[in-house]
Amino acid sequence: MPAVSSQPAAAPVQQQPLSIPATELTIGRRVKVSLVWVTNPLDFWCQMLGADQDLEKLTFQLNECYEKMSPAENLVS
Repeated sequence: MPAVSSQPAAAPVQQQPLSIPATELTIGRRVKVSLVWVTNPLDFWCQMLGADQDLEKLTFQLNECYEKMSPAENLVS
């Protein structure tokens, strides 16, 4: 039988939505990219150069979110 805690459950932490702004790409537009993963010539991943600031911001926001969570909320089931 699971143990019952006498302490009230912590209220969920309210967070702002996390997002990376969308980038509009049009046919014929050229952008600089970094090739980050290749499985084969038909299956590969690129990251636009300059988009790394958005990724760093998202990573920072995620870390802030996890730091504010209790250990129980941090578990993935």
